[in-house]
Amino acid sequence: MFLIILISNSISYETLNNRTRNEEGVASSETAWGWYDFNTYVLLEEGSDVKDFDIWFEEYLLDERGGDFEKYNYKQEFPLQAITDIHLYFNLLQESEPDEQGDGESILFLSVLAFFILLIAWINYANLASARSVERAKEVGVRKVMGAHKRQLINQFLSESFVLNFLSLLLGMLIVVLSIRSFNQLTDSRLTLVFLSDPMFWIGTLAFFVLGSVVSGIYPAFVLSSFKPVTVLKGKMSANQSGKYLRKGLVVFQFVASISMIAGTMIVYQQLSHMKSVDTGFDMTETLVVKGPQIFGVDSVYKSTQKAFIETLLNKPEIESVTASSNIPGDEIFWTNGIKRNEENDDTFKIIHNAAVDYKYFPTYGIKILAGRNYEPTYTTDTSSIILNKTAIESLGFLTPEEAINKKVTFWGRPKSIIGVVDDYNQMSVKSKVLPIAFPLALNNSYFTLKLNSIKYQDVFSLTQVEYDRQFPKQSI
Repeated sequence: MFLIILISNSISYETLNNRTRNEEGVASSETAWGWYDFNTYVLLEEGSDVKDFDIWFEEYLLDERGGDFEKYNYKQEFPLQAITDIHLYFNLLQESEPDEQGDGESILFLSVLAFFILLIAWINYANLASARSVERAKEVGVRKVMGAHKRQLINQFLSESFVLNFLSLLLGMLIVVLSIRSFNQLTDSRLTLVFLSDPMFWIGTLAFFVLGSVVSGIYPAFVLSSFKPVTVLKGKMSANQSGKYLRKGLVVFQFVASISMIAGTMIVYQQLSHMKSVDTGFDMTETLVVKGPQIFGVDSVYKSTQKAFIETLLNKPEIESVTASSNIPGDEIFWTNGIKRNEENDDTFKIIHNAAVDYKYFPTYGIKILAGRNYEPTYTTDTSSIILNKTAIESLGFLTPEEAINKKVTFWGRPKSIIGVVDDYNQMSVKSKVLPIAFPLALNNSYFTLKLNSIKYQDVFSLTQVEYDRQFPKQSI
């Protein structure tokens, strides 16, 4: 079981600038290129081309930052994103995350799937109506003898299609209204019926209703209305070869579409089953994560406060271990920099993601150490050491984890010795590739992770809340 408690705090932009202003009066929060903690909004002139702006800004970045890009082997991009796209297409670094988030790709996939289901239903109606043509042939013959024109017959059969589609639409809407609560419980969703008041929904519904009525009814209407009354009444109807081939083609399309959707459903199910059963490389059972207090910098006062907070929790029998880190599994790592091997003549830096950890991080999350050792409080030299994951040492050219131990690297412009290599784990979704990660030893306040000994979660929440309020009185969980 994985449980998270988050804290949300905010300060004004001016306060942030004042806190980061140096002796010359320059605020790093305004001038440094590494700040990603807030968004920049750009209002373009009406008629401006977004692509042209992106191209211009890319050229500006090359002029301004090209030297660093080449030296450290990385590149920065600032693509414009329409503010409305953040609701469905949120795949940029540290972008806004509205409460009404969705997955645009999933919605597109489900929309295509729904359209094919509708198309199969329309084709099925057309095939059934055509198959019944022999039964209705005498009706058509009698009506033509009585003076009915072909246009009148076409209108009749199209009207039947409209009525049937309208009844289907009403039944579908009724099912949605009656089952939405059960659907939300089944899928853990928060869907509401607010879309029923959206004019665009009804415009789209009306468009599909008309399209479906015409598509499903037009072929049977023309087939049935084309019968010759003399031939029909004499009982000498013959099959229309072109019509026969069309019907066969529609049936084949139905089967192909149905089999494709069934196969796709099975593939998606297998993928989801794999995602649920795959070994992520870390243990999240009975784990509570508390986001740390929002502060500027780490001083001696905070160090002692954090130490007291952790030691008090460790004295509780319900808590097995506590660790502090800048990131946790499942949290996207935005902190990156360059790293390179010192014994190599190549000065090209490799981009690596950084997650600051303390001594208990790897044991608490059950992350396996493949070679070397973990950080130890008794080793005073560990501040000049570094632990990397397997992907990171492979990117540096080491063939095995053992080969990387005690080798020197340059990390944040300082020499570091590799003392340990940990196994790869999925920092993000299993859909994402494993990142090269460095784990520097550093006191960090971003997250506290508690490994629990008790299943009485409410008791653990309460005692954690009390201690948190005592040590960090101006913060709130």
